[in-house]
Amino acid sequence: MTDELWNLLTTRLEGQGTITTLGRRVPNEVVATSNCDVELRSQQARKRDNKNRPKTRTLRRSSFETWWAYLQEHGRASLVAGDPECPPTSHSCITGTILAVCFPERIEVSADRREIRLRD
Repeated sequence: MTDELWNLLTTRLEGQGTITTLGRRVPNEVVATSNCDVELRSQQARKRDNKNRPKTRTLRRSSFETWWAYLQEHGRASLVAGDPECPPTSHSCITGTILAVCFPERIEVSADRREIRLRD
């Protein structure tokens, strides 16, 4: 994933406010973005911070790069964690969801919302 593509992703993500996973439809608040990661707060998290909000989680740029490379090589990827066609990263479902939401001109979502594919 080039710097240009990463910058586009983070710019588009900041404008979203909340991203809902495609599979289980869990809302995730976009807390912050940087040149190396994305910080989210899942509304389904069990762990709480000192203000009794769900704790945040960090998605590293390297996870997005792994997903992007997988899509470039295979043309599609599963959003189901543990599926053989799901890139092996932490937080795989939300990572793939973010790519699909931020790049709708490049990525399409299957009807059952369990897979994303590069557009022709």
